[in-house]
Amino acid sequence: MPPQNITPLGIGDDPLPTALRGDRRLSVGATLLFCTALGMVGVSAPLAALHVGISATVIGVLVALAGVSQMAARLCMGRLLSRFPDKWFVVLAALALATSCALLVVSTEIWAFVASQLLQGLARALFWTGSQTHAVRAWPTSVGGLAVINVANGTGSLVGPALAGLLAAGSLTLSLSIAGVTGILALAPAALLTRLRPFPTAHKDRRTGSLQIWRRPGVGAACAMTAGGGAWRGLMNSYVPVILANAGHAAPVIGVLVTVGNIAALGGSAISKLVHTAGFRTSVLAGLLPAGLGIALTGVLPGAVAMVAVALAIAGIGAGILQTMGPALAADSVRPEERGDAIASNGTFRAATLLIAPLGVGAMVLALPIGVALGIAGALMLLPAVVVARKNPSVTAAESPREGH
Repeated sequence: MPPQNITPLGIGDDPLPTALRGDRRLSVGATLLFCTALGMVGVSAPLAALHVGISATVIGVLVALAGVSQMAARLCMGRLLSRFPDKWFVVLAALALATSCALLVVSTEIWAFVASQLLQGLARALFWTGSQTHAVRAWPTSVGGLAVINVANGTGSLVGPALAGLLAAGSLTLSLSIAGVTGILALAPAALLTRLRPFPTAHKDRRTGSLQIWRRPGVGAACAMTAGGGAWRGLMNSYVPVILANAGHAAPVIGVLVTVGNIAALGGSAISKLVHTAGFRTSVLAGLLPAGLGIALTGVLPGAVAMVAVALAIAGIGAGILQTMGPALAADSVRPEERGDAIASNGTFRAATLLIAPLGVGAMVLALPIGVALGIAGALMLLPAVVVARKNPSVTAAESPREGH
């Protein structure tokens, strides 16, 4: 199939070819399989590390390595999107994730955990940059396409941890093996995606260069939202399972509790289009406040299953809004040819907090109880809401430059 360069043309109508509607189903399938595998390894890897005697502080450092590789990869994505079709980012992401799972099946030595986390970070960077840029061009509106992709993400993220918890009760190796197989299965729909043209190279000057694109008001606000979502995910993949295990909960219970948070994130993504219509400040507050509050409450009350379930549900709703609205606002705040740069820049902030959040909690655990450290991390997630909500970006998703305007 020849390359196509298709961008959304309007709001409320769908002028895109019928063939591309089939492509959307492939996008959803690839996302569902990839995120199921990612959710499984997100629970299984920290539990496997605990099982072999790795300390909580070291686990935080290991998980932070995924943030290092993701952030390094994200810095190159803007340029790569102008050279390669976005579908190949999704294909390579599935392969990297499956390999990261296979490493932990083969060995539980520290080198295997290091390599696995580095590959997971690379997989996240490739997948989210590729799938999000594909979605903003394959759906009529950015927020609509990203909402659908994030619902698929949420579905996989709730199935993965629950399945991992059930399998881990019998065998952590089996749980990691199934995660790897699921990652391999994601290769098929990813490879069948429509080959959209790479983004054209945008004209760059000192004011609008791609490395400074995050300074634009709309993109800057989007990056603050995405950073909050990244902190939530980083903690859900590291210290949330650890603190629940330390509180005496069994692996199946931990899997279910993490799944509660991911179900709520799915709901947050689903309602993001409604939140979007309420305006910029509402979107920021509706995302950052519950995400930070829920994480903080989990740190304070890890032993009470019902309270943890409520706290993780609150956090998940906010995170779902953040991870949908952030990239959508970034994409809609720039010219069409700059969307690849905007989404890549936005993702770099997510990668940074995926690194900083676990690493910061790991440092605090050296001097504070893990519950207090997690509570402080949740409180710090609230701070950007105070700063961003006081600003009114000159370009919002509702006023963004659209194709043909």
